[in-house]
Amino acid sequence: GIKSVVDIAVQSTRTFGSIKINRREFSPLKRGYNLVVIDAKNGNVLDVKNFDTGGNSVVESRALTDFIGKLPTGAIVAGAVQEEAATTLGERAAAALKSLGVATDLRGTSGRTHAFIGVKGREGAAEATGEADSAVDVGHDVDERTLGMAVDWIRVQPK
Repeated sequence: GIKSVVDIAVQSTRTFGSIKINRREFSPLKRGYNLVVIDAKNGNVLDVKNFDTGGNSVVESRALTDFIGKLPTGAIVAGAVQEEAATTLGERAAAALKSLGVATDLRGTSGRTHAFIGVKGREGAAEATGEADSAVDVGHDVDERTLGMAVDWIRVQPK
């Protein structure tokens, strides 16, 4: 699995692509692939980028390929698709995403969500994808929901 000194929570929906580090939003929140690069040693955010591969220009796909290609081995990368990311996602960009341990290839799809946390040069990214909301997280306790339960009575009986 992915190990991190900071809490990372990624959520991808058709309306936003959120990337939170220690509960602080870092995602550019734009259409396409939103990426945040994190130093694996100290948890510092090294870079934040958006690549509008859901638009009409193949330039964004090439820029995504080049950006990932220049990342140092071992860097943690959190990614969230917002709205659409497959329209101009090219073969080289899909291969670059695989270098982060990502197995999902959105090419040939439309409207799919994709959330991941990967490490450059390592297989096995934490990822989720689908037609509905997708979310992944790494860290201590990124679930902030208050949970409760009320019990009226319990019966225990042998089988």
